[in-house]
Amino acid sequence: MKHLTHLLIILLLAGCTATPSTPDPEPDPEPAPAPIPIGPKVVLEGIYATSEKTPFYVENIFDEGKDAFWQTMPGAGPDEGLMLYFESPTYIDHMKIEQPGATAVMAFKQIVLYGNGQKLDTFDLANKINIQQELNSLYIRISEEGITKSSTRMINEETSLVQTTFPGTQSIGIANLSLYNTEGDKLYLVPPKTLRGRVRASTTLEPEGSYHAGQLFDSRKDFVWVEGAEGHGEGESLLLQTTSATRFDAIKIWNGYQRSNEHWTKNGRVAKVSIGDGVNSHEYDIRDAGKPQLIKLIEPLTVRELHVNILDVHKGSRYADMVISEMRLYDNEQIMVIKTTERENFKQNLLEQAEGTVLENLLDRRIKNKITEEYDYAYYFDKSIILRSDYSFVVYEYNEIYEVDQEKEEIIAEGNWELLELEPGIAKIKVFGKYINLSELNDFYKGVSNNSVLAIFKDELTINDNEIKGDKFFETFYIQ
Repeated sequence: MKHLTHLLIILLLAGCTATPSTPDPEPDPEPAPAPIPIGPKVVLEGIYATSEKTPFYVENIFDEGKDAFWQTMPGAGPDEGLMLYFESPTYIDHMKIEQPGATAVMAFKQIVLYGNGQKLDTFDLANKINIQQELNSLYIRISEEGITKSSTRMINEETSLVQTTFPGTQSIGIANLSLYNTEGDKLYLVPPKTLRGRVRASTTLEPEGSYHAGQLFDSRKDFVWVEGAEGHGEGESLLLQTTSATRFDAIKIWNGYQRSNEHWTKNGRVAKVSIGDGVNSHEYDIRDAGKPQLIKLIEPLTVRELHVNILDVHKGSRYADMVISEMRLYDNEQIMVIKTTERENFKQNLLEQAEGTVLENLLDRRIKNKITEEYDYAYYFDKSIILRSDYSFVVYEYNEIYEVDQEKEEIIAEGNWELLELEPGIAKIKVFGKYINLSELNDFYKGVSNNSVLAIFKDELTINDNEIKGDKFFETFYIQ
């Protein structure tokens, strides 16, 4: 049977030779400031966009205007989206979305919402978007309805293929996102304060594009910093730099590799750190637990550089690599993140490298196939893949089998990818991450994963002008 859950899944996270992290150039200007407080205050612990074109950052959706907005990379539209993490459970009655109306931004008509990891429903923007529940997280996924074109062809006598495309020069975007309570009051959403600066690591596991320290503040718990030294990570360090002196009185750490319980167990975690200004420091014990931990500093610091040194490590059951998934900085109740240019630098370098190759018109574009096979039974599957220029990927797959009974399943796979080979007419990449069967799991995007319906995997994909073909996990995606 040709679908993901019937394939053998193996994950081998191989350690590679470590190389020092390279310094960032000066960051881009800060995103638009947060609006003046109006309505009940709701603090966001993290926000991120799956695709983002500089300088159209996700933070722009909170500025109450349409001049600044969030925009995807050119060619990125369907299946991209935004994630919001609430600091405490928040009841949301309904939401509104305003779109930019810019020439290069195509208006979309539908969204798919995931609340607390569970798929809620598909919503038309022309109608009221009723949520009416308490949420810890909210993911907004852009639907393809009305913004794509399709063409049909036969692969063979039994198999028909529908291919769906989105214009390569267009993007999608959101100018304003508004959430409301049951009284109809608009919630005052407070995202983390953005600090311009750099995050430097003493070492980083290769490929650096997948494991760099800038990911510690990107709100994506699946995308992590991994040290790259020999041993288990004792003696490694992080240097958190800001462009102006800032007061810090606490740090929150998401310890270990939080992509899944299996990733967390098999890789190393921090056991003890020292935190200071480079002259004076204090030591802090870190619990060996998957939940985020708030470290109250013994003495608040007002500095431009915060030094975090790894003194001891909880060893992983299989791999020597020590991992930290996320960090947040605090000044009293103010949550802060450091915005670096690392992610953008890796994107631009890859886009330049891809020019004139099979990847040029593939990066940041969704490849969508709908396939129907007619044998003694009918088998239908609808699948898409996006290889993003920030070295992340996502696959959505929906399967229906009509035999005696109708069987349905919906699967999402996501993670990192690494370029192995790029030659004229061909590219080979390695993909690694996790997949979740939404038909059985109501925990996706929540940050907590049940291993009985979650699997970790790796695969190698071969890409030419006509197809993307997996070695063992992914089936073929037809490009033309």
